[in-house]
Amino acid sequence: MDSGYIFRVEFRLSPAIGSVEPHRFKTVYRHPLVAPPKDGWLFFRDWLWHGELTDRAQFRPIVSDALGVTVTNVQFSEVVISQPELECLDVAIENNLNQFGPDTSTAVRHAHLGSSIRVVDKA
Repeated sequence: MDSGYIFRVEFRLSPAIGSVEPHRFKTVYRHPLVAPPKDGWLFFRDWLWHGELTDRAQFRPIVSDALGVTVTNVQFSEVVISQPELECLDVAIENNLNQFGPDTSTAVRHAHLGSSIRVVDKA
C-alpha cells in the first residue's frame, strides 16, 4: 500500500453537454506523502490540526485540481505510513522543533494528526 494522506471526497459532475445521474459521487483521494526534507513534507503542519483539515474551503480547490472535478466536500481520514517513513518523519520533526509548538515529535504528530495514523508494512 502506498503511503499518503487519505481524504474522503464528495464531488459533482457538471457536463457541458447532456446530463449525468447521479451527479454527486463519493470517493477516496490519496494525497502523496512527501519525505523530508523535500518541499511538501510539512503538509501535515500546514493543513491538519487534531486530525481535521484546518481549512476545508481552501483545500477543496487543491483536490478539485488534482481530480479534475468540482469537489463539494473533503474530509481528512488518516495518514498511511510505513514504520521507516514514520521514523524518518520523527527525525525531521525533532530536527525542526522550532517550527512547532510541542517539544517532541510524538506531541507534534498528535497535535496535527490526532490518532489518525495507520502504520503499514511496506510491500
